[in-house]
Amino acid sequence: MKNKFYTIFALTIGSLAFGQVGINTQNPQGIFNIDGAKNNATTGTPTATQLADDFIVTASGATGIGTLPDNYAALDVKASNKGILAPRIDLTSSTLDLNADGDNSVANQPKGLLVYNIGGSPTSLPEGYYFWNGTEWRRFDNKSSVAPNATLQCASAYLDPAQAITGGTAFVGTILKIPYVAGNGGSYTGVTLQSVGNAAVTATLSAGTFEVGSGTLNFNITGTPTAAQQAPTGMTFDLTPFYAANPTITNSCASVTVGQEVKADIQVIATMDFLKFVVDPVTGTRGFQVSLTTPDGLYTVRAFLRHSNQASGTAANNTNQVQNADAQIRSNAAVNKTLMYNHLGGYGGGTTADSGNSVVLPPTQWGGTQNNTWNQATTSVRGNWGDPGIYQGNNNGPEFRYYSWIEQGTTKTAYLVTMMAGANNGPSGTNPNDMKVYIKIEQIKAP
Repeated sequence: MKNKFYTIFALTIGSLAFGQVGINTQNPQGIFNIDGAKNNATTGTPTATQLADDFIVTASGATGIGTLPDNYAALDVKASNKGILAPRIDLTSSTLDLNADGDNSVANQPKGLLVYNIGGSPTSLPEGYYFWNGTEWRRFDNKSSVAPNATLQCASAYLDPAQAITGGTAFVGTILKIPYVAGNGGSYTGVTLQSVGNAAVTATLSAGTFEVGSGTLNFNITGTPTAAQQAPTGMTFDLTPFYAANPTITNSCASVTVGQEVKADIQVIATMDFLKFVVDPVTGTRGFQVSLTTPDGLYTVRAFLRHSNQASGTAANNTNQVQNADAQIRSNAAVNKTLMYNHLGGYGGGTTADSGNSVVLPPTQWGGTQNNTWNQATTSVRGNWGDPGIYQGNNNGPEFRYYSWIEQGTTKTAYLVTMMAGANNGPSGTNPNDMKVYIKIEQIKAP
């Protein structure tokens, strides 16, 4: 009996030393394989479903949980409804020694040590995953775990995009932006602020990290005001909850107010190109242009050289001198637009100027205005906007043009245009491809 026991023991030891050991399986997939559900195939490689409850150690020491370990992985975990739970620690400082009661010191903590900080006290580091980099606990994104601090510049706060604060008009996609200085790279806790006087309106800041130096805190505003708080009153948010959630941040302003001024959004676009041949689809006017449309699409301005041959002109047979190119404007709206406008030009020989208070621009017509009179550009009419010719080089040119206009009515949009043209071979040449034009449009729009 004793000899039989020794024989079984020896076979078991030999199997552990030289073979594969399977628990709940006769078909181990590694040196050691536990099949939790006893469902592995008796031969061959089990399916992914069968391996989902397995624990496998290969001859190289790689371990797979729920899967055969990948050749490149020391530990390979696969699951469809479970995660990996790291140790949960309360990091009370960025240099906390996890083995403070033992013989080791903080210097002996291995680089790459990973924990989840529960942030159990107001003085703890912000909650989240951290790793030890050899000198301090750092966030998973490698940002410093230093206690957050910055100085808010509340007087410079603004709404983006600008919005009138009126009762019954909901905030949609509006951001409250509060600039700050002296940021230290620390991570702050997110918070939701409630507006003063409009309880239904809130401003939510997601958790984030201060830039080192200057930056901006972005609060997402939601809700519908029940009372108008437009200029000059404005809407106020109490910052007390923000400082309570982030006690290390300098309390530089107790509240922030926006909307006391109707701030406008500015969009700037520009172009620079050589004149290109075009044929007007409405009037059939032939010529060469460089054009640019306002950001809202309502107007287009251009430098336009009318072709010398309106009957059969092509890109190659023009004889009109490039100095005769004019500034022109077109309304892209389907209805008449009444403008208040101003034009100023400058060149070596003096200035040009014109203005008007009620010029009417018909829909989709190229042309210009002088003394409140609209002149459409046609095959026989130049239709210049302001003084004719934007490159009178023989008269101390080239010129620099400045145009501005606003619509009559309730809209609050202004347009500023600067334009300049010049030809490589002088103003008297007739090759439009030799003349280049610069146009810049600034669109200023208020809510």
